[in-house]
Amino acid sequence: MKKLNLRLFRMIKKTKGQYVAVLSIIITGIFIFTAVSNSAVNLRNTLDDYYDATNFADIFVTAAALPERLERELEGHDNIRQADVRLALDAKLITGDEDERVNVRAVSVDSKENKINELFVKKGRRTIKEKEIMVIDQFALARELDVGDEIDLNIRGRKFRFNISAIVSSPEYVYLMENEQTLLPDYEKFGVVFIEEEYLRRISGSGLFNEVVIRVNNQDDLDETKDYLEEYLKRYGVMRVIDRDEQLSNSMLNEEIRGLETVSRSIPVLFLIFAGIMLSVMLSRIIKKDRTSIGVLKAVGFLDGELITHYLKYAATVGILGGLLGAVIGTLASGAMTKIYLEFFNIPMLTVQVYYERLFVSVILSTIFCLLSGFWGIRAILRINPAESMRPETPKQGKKIILEDFKLFWNKLTFSWRMVFRNIFREKKKFLLIGAAASISCSLMIMTMWMSETMDVIYVGHYSEFMKMDYNVGFKGFKDEGVLNEIKKYINYEHMEGRVELPFEIENGRHSKIVNVIGLEKNTRFYDFRDKKGNKLSVPAEGILISSNLAKVLKASEGDRIFLKSFI
Repeated sequence: MKKLNLRLFRMIKKTKGQYVAVLSIIITGIFIFTAVSNSAVNLRNTLDDYYDATNFADIFVTAAALPERLERELEGHDNIRQADVRLALDAKLITGDEDERVNVRAVSVDSKENKINELFVKKGRRTIKEKEIMVIDQFALARELDVGDEIDLNIRGRKFRFNISAIVSSPEYVYLMENEQTLLPDYEKFGVVFIEEEYLRRISGSGLFNEVVIRVNNQDDLDETKDYLEEYLKRYGVMRVIDRDEQLSNSMLNEEIRGLETVSRSIPVLFLIFAGIMLSVMLSRIIKKDRTSIGVLKAVGFLDGELITHYLKYAATVGILGGLLGAVIGTLASGAMTKIYLEFFNIPMLTVQVYYERLFVSVILSTIFCLLSGFWGIRAILRINPAESMRPETPKQGKKIILEDFKLFWNKLTFSWRMVFRNIFREKKKFLLIGAAASISCSLMIMTMWMSETMDVIYVGHYSEFMKMDYNVGFKGFKDEGVLNEIKKYINYEHMEGRVELPFEIENGRHSKIVNVIGLEKNTRFYDFRDKKGNKLSVPAEGILISSNLAKVLKASEGDRIFLKSFI
């Protein structure tokens, strides 16, 4: 073994405390990168496999009334591979508590198997008969329901009793939310049940269907197919045509996966920067301590490049070892993290792989960071002269610092504090590096500590400052003001307003988004609209108010003309 390599091991042994500190930070950063990014990929692959296994729909259509023959008509279109009409109704779960409100979405299914959006049976049997019901897994778990139990539903004002034949998962309700206005899932208050098609049509008095789900042949022609459906289904009172990316559950899952990918890119970089700063400062101190030894080595024939390589090996060992350990631990942990996500999102299958390219990227990334930081710390080697290194380093020339001009402040400082401030101004770069490292550490701790409180502030601000109503009552279809007057006779209230909420597609050039548009009274007391400067806004007689997030999606600003396309 070369003498310089033996010296390297002795150097690591002498500085093992600092070495382990930097190593642990790198391991943490690479662990987060590997674990979170692998979890995102695993979640994406698992979701794709689940969608393939259950034949998840590409297009979802909601309309007023659809005949059964529509399936055959649509399947004759070039890009439509399969179509499946169904009936979906809002119902109420009848519980022992009269004040408890539990909403349920009842969806019709074929007695044996769905062509599209097939259910994954977790417990029980897939075949379903009259007066039997299949319950979505999240809702069953929250309400402590099991196969063989009986539940009562209020459907169209009539009470019906069902026997639970199966507990199931659905690709359409992986992320179970009632609608787009719901901020978080509440599995106890909202669920989905599946009832045999003919029986649900009979008990609800619906001879027709109100939804159709579609699989396409070519994803590239998806927009053209949606346009065709909007035009073709106008006669059936089409309300909404959305693709898979816009479907509520799938869009929420994609947002979560994108969030994981963002975390995997940003947080590890902070750890690596922090570790790089520490490594640079540490090697800079080692170089100052080894100044005489470096001069001797240069005097006996070692070149600058050889000495730089010698000290860079110190940085490289930290990077390689930290990257390898962090990547291995992160890969092992990513499987467990994916399982946790699957339990939350209710995906009944798991796809986990070892991504060797990510192991390689992790090691290369940490090594590059450490080499760059190490070179920054040891670049002073180039300035060391063998003859001058035999003598102690000349102290830096002292000079008056700017703080000394502030006599009132300076004269009150003790001698030790004056030395501290003088050293800070003499070692500005070192002070800035150490300060940056400390700032990163504090920012990470504060961000973690305040995360939950920030979410609380968001919810309080949304539900008490922006939306001020205590109750929100929804109706099936349109009602006139007579309904409000009727309600006023039976309840005690402070203020009551009517509103209209309908789905529209908003277009601004080539940018578009399907949203719910709310019609309010001009001087509404239930919404506190404000601009970005905090100035109060009223509902305009002409024009529309949109959120800042929607404005970003549409690339719209105040004064722009946008187009609203109705689905009714």
